[in-house]
Amino acid sequence: MIEKYKTWPDARSAAKALGITSITDYWPKCHADPRLPVHPQSTYENFPGWDYFLGKGPFYSSLKAVAIAAGKLKITSEPMYRKRFRLDKMLMEYPDKAFPDFTNWKDFLQEVHRLNLLETAEKQRRGGQRLMKGDFYKTWQEFGQAAQKAGVQSGMDYRKKMKLDSRFPPNPRRYYADCPGWNIILGFFYATWQEARVAAVAIGLASETQYQSGHKVDPKLHSDPSVLYADFPGWGKFLQKDAPEEAE
Repeated sequence: MIEKYKTWPDARSAAKALGITSITDYWPKCHADPRLPVHPQSTYENFPGWDYFLGKGPFYSSLKAVAIAAGKLKITSEPMYRKRFRLDKMLMEYPDKAFPDFTNWKDFLQEVHRLNLLETAEKQRRGGQRLMKGDFYKTWQEFGQAAQKAGVQSGMDYRKKMKLDSRFPPNPRRYYADCPGWNIILGFFYATWQEARVAAVAIGLASETQYQSGHKVDPKLHSDPSVLYADFPGWGKFLQKDAPEEAE
């Protein structure tokens, strides 16, 4: 039995050599090369789609170029990519199979978002646009969500990534009067002591001593909530079951 080509790029090269340019063209001509599988889409697990396989391009030659193009199409999910990729003739149907450096859709879409932010910031820089104070995110909660999405890990990291989003304020801790600090903004700890209380009580912490020894069960529980939360009500109320939550 003749062994088939081990990879789809090898099979594509062979198909190209036979002058195959379409699916209907492939089946009658593939028999001219016994190493070409009759059904490459089933033979190769990472088959990239017929258009890309048959070289109908031109297609983008790098995953970065694909990510930039996807950002321009406002693509934010894998299903959305499948629906919109034909709007750009240089986008292939399966970038996850076309590029060896494609890790997973989550990482790819994060890169799409990051590159889109960079392009927007660069356009504004070239156009000399400057935001007024009212153009920044209105609340620290909105800002925090955007900062987390941009991959900000700390205040120092924020300085490096601030240009990724034109709505990022220069100094968020001064801009937002009720700013709770980076650990809460970036979602490392619960935003309020009420949320922290619910989590602490849920894992059975009933005293300050128990809290100090057991809070690490939930990484979003701070080691000392009395320091983290300015309106901390005291340990008794904090760990009291079914304690009424104060209005914010």
